[in-house]
Amino acid sequence: MKLREGLMKKIWFGALVLLLCSGLTWAAEEWRIKLEEAKVNLDEGNYQAADKILQDLVASYPEDMEVNYYLGLTKVAQKQYSAAENYFQKANNLKPGDTLVLLDLANVYISLNRPKPAKDALAEVLAREPQNGRALYLRGVAAVQEKDCKSAQEYLEKARKLLPKKAAEINYQLGVCAKNQGKSQDAKKHFDEAIAAGKGTVWEEKAGKQKETLSTQNMFYATGDVFYQYDSNIVPVADEDALPGEISHKEDSRAVLWFKGGFRPLLLNNAGIGLEYHLYNSWQFEEQDMNLQVHQGVLNGYYDFRMGKMPARLYGAYLYQYAGLGKNYSYYGTTHRAGPTLLLAETKNLVTEFNYYYQNETFDDPGEDDFDRDNDAHQLLAGQHFYFWDQKIDLGIFGRYENANAKGKDYDLNRYGVRAIAQLLGWKNLSGWVFFDYDYRDYMHSSYDRVDEVYQAGFEVQYKFWKYLAVFAGMNYADHNSNTENFDYDREIYSAGIRAIY
Repeated sequence: MKLREGLMKKIWFGALVLLLCSGLTWAAEEWRIKLEEAKVNLDEGNYQAADKILQDLVASYPEDMEVNYYLGLTKVAQKQYSAAENYFQKANNLKPGDTLVLLDLANVYISLNRPKPAKDALAEVLAREPQNGRALYLRGVAAVQEKDCKSAQEYLEKARKLLPKKAAEINYQLGVCAKNQGKSQDAKKHFDEAIAAGKGTVWEEKAGKQKETLSTQNMFYATGDVFYQYDSNIVPVADEDALPGEISHKEDSRAVLWFKGGFRPLLLNNAGIGLEYHLYNSWQFEEQDMNLQVHQGVLNGYYDFRMGKMPARLYGAYLYQYAGLGKNYSYYGTTHRAGPTLLLAETKNLVTEFNYYYQNETFDDPGEDDFDRDNDAHQLLAGQHFYFWDQKIDLGIFGRYENANAKGKDYDLNRYGVRAIAQLLGWKNLSGWVFFDYDYRDYMHSSYDRVDEVYQAGFEVQYKFWKYLAVFAGMNYADHNSNTENFDYDREIYSAGIRAIY
């Protein structure tokens, strides 16, 4: 009897132990099932559901690395980066050196704009796995945040080879870095590549927004005009009797080519340097001795800064010009011109301009003694730009003074002038300008005591019918009033042609 009772106790004890073990096994399996359920919700974007499950689990299992890690991922998905940092740090303490934990911790530091601790976490990964693409990418982004573009480019280029599917993100980051350096053209190139690689993704949108903030200037640019021009007075004289001996027609028409091409080897957000070449070539229909060919080379540059609270731009240019005249375009004259321009923006719609230049002109046949036209000249100009209609119209009013000191006294000159010009900068493919100009010229040492007053007015209108092509037409009228009869005349010029723009 006692043996039977002892046996029964052992059986019940064994059953109890088995039951307890089964319960523990089920509890462990239920915990794992809950964790897997949270992962599924996280993958499917049900972040709040995943968050609730993981919060319950971390309360029961605060020392489990996986629970802390996935809760950190859930917080990242909800953009709660500070909370995510705490859980990733806890996971890293529970399992030091885990690659996934360190990578996600570094990502959180970057999201919080803390590149230094991100670099520390990534250094640990890269020491073990130097070809880890995600670590290289994040290390490059950290360098972008520190504006260390040399390191950023090195890491991001390595990451691009290992992670071709991340081309959009990598080009976006390279674009940001180039923009921070002021390299607008490089930034534009990277943003264009990010847009192309990230079609339909957030990177297309982000790169597009960044691109909109860049300068619209191109590194290479060119315009070419081919047009017909009627001129009522090809040699500016009062009447037919005053024409030079080799010229028989006072009025004439011509075909004209006017080309401008440029290259900007340095183009930053707030500065730039440009090199330009200009060609003007005219072919007279009647008087080929008046054919004109002009070659110009221009070196220019600008720098944007602030003068007090006002945005300002300092622009400088040097121009060299060589001119040829006649059927064979024999050498006619040379011009050198250089000077600065200062622009001050008092408001968005009010800009003040100051300009000075020095100019030297020499001629193949300058004339003898008093008629020697070789000269040095200085000009000062001040003006005000008024912008209207969302900056589509620029109304400029200017005053200027020029002094020319010639070798021959008949060409010593003081000039005083005012100009008003209104420009339509662009509206429904239309652009153009209209101007009025008054010029008072005092030839102060002239043998004839010569004084001229010149009134000019003109306009041009352009219609762009394709991205790179436009048609244009315009006219210019000048009324020269002089106390010297031969220099008292009117002149009308009408133009029409086609313009290629790149």
